[in-house]
Amino acid sequence: MEENICTTCIELNKIYKEMENEEDLLKKIKTGFRVYDLMEKMKEEGALTFYMSDTPFEKWREKIEEEMYYSYSLYMQCTNCKKVYELEICIRGTPRFKVHNVPPDKEEFKEMCKRLKRAYYL
Repeated sequence: MEENICTTCIELNKIYKEMENEEDLLKKIKTGFRVYDLMEKMKEEGALTFYMSDTPFEKWREKIEEEMYYSYSLYMQCTNCKKVYELEICIRGTPRFKVHNVPPDKEEFKEMCKRLKRAYYL
C-alpha cells in the first residue's frame, strides 16, 4: 500500500491494511465487507464517487449474497486525490483490495465483462 495517501483516504487504507495482514479467511472476508461499508459511507459523504463495477453499487451486497458469480468487483474514486480503489469480493475465496494511482481503463473493463457474459456499470 502506498505511503503517500490523502487525508480522505486514511481510514480506507487503515482497514485495507487490516485485511492485508489478517490470516483467518473468514475474518478477511468480514473485513472486505467493512471496506465496502466504508466506501458506501464515503460515497454518501461525497468523498468517493462510483467509478465502475460489474454490479450496480446500490445492489452490490445483495448481489453477492445471491452468489450468482464467483467474484464481484467494485471501483470507487477519491474525489480529493483521484486514486481509484478496487474491491473484489470472492464468494469462496480471499477478498482483494487494490489502489490504482492511474484510473483503470473503462473500455478494457467493459470488454472483460462482455467476455465473461457479465453486466458492467460505468
